[in-house]
Amino acid sequence: MASLGWIGMGRIGTPMALRLIAAGHRLTVWDSAPEQLAPAIAHGAIAASCGAATAIGTEAVLLCVSDTNAVEEAVFGPDGVAAAGLIVDHTTIHPDQCRAMAERLRSTHGTGWVDAPISGGPRAAADGLLTVWLGGDRTDADRARQWIECYGRKISYMGSSGRGQIAKSCNQAIVASTVAIWAEMLAYAAQCGLDPSELVDTLEGSGADSGTRRTFANGLAKGEFPALSSRNMIKDLSIVADLARAHNAEMPIAQL
Repeated sequence: MASLGWIGMGRIGTPMALRLIAAGHRLTVWDSAPEQLAPAIAHGAIAASCGAATAIGTEAVLLCVSDTNAVEEAVFGPDGVAAAGLIVDHTTIHPDQCRAMAERLRSTHGTGWVDAPISGGPRAAADGLLTVWLGGDRTDADRARQWIECYGRKISYMGSSGRGQIAKSCNQAIVASTVAIWAEMLAYAAQCGLDPSELVDTLEGSGADSGTRRTFANGLAKGEFPALSSRNMIKDLSIVADLARAHNAEMPIAQL
């Protein structure tokens, strides 16, 4: 079993870390909000004194934080883990920024970097059913796969650094557009006299069924949508829009 560092104990990072512990790996954990460490510590993880301490005596450090700034701070900040043997980043960030950090890390510290954005949400993380896209050196990605298999069911190697992030952006374009059409349709159903909440259940197993229905439709039927999901989708759609402009790809629905 491996000794690993983990940074980011949020709603998805925590169940991922817990599955690593359950598989027998030794985890040293850190989060900018110390109270977030409690579940992992209760299951045998070691609390690090700072982010950099997660790299001491560990084979790799895995990140699951909020955005590019958080990744930059965790890796290159005063208490960063740039000297770790390998960094596996599960955060969704812009592919260009991902490549830049990977190149900087390798040139300054000789450290490997795998971008490994995820999809599926907290429940899938807890059940080990996440979808994960890998980018980076193939040897590094293959090494990281043995740990990612603890919480990922579908793990795909996409190529060089940043390509995992590009694949995730494709996923987010579909998810966010599907959320939008569900919201539009449920308002339409209500105007036509149907109960939106009842309708959501009747569409289970139909051609309209999807992970989006299971994750978001019941809330949308009540006029609710998770604030954190909204924040993340706006961030991710900004990446999609930027990549579309850079590559002259017409994406009118996603851009709208």
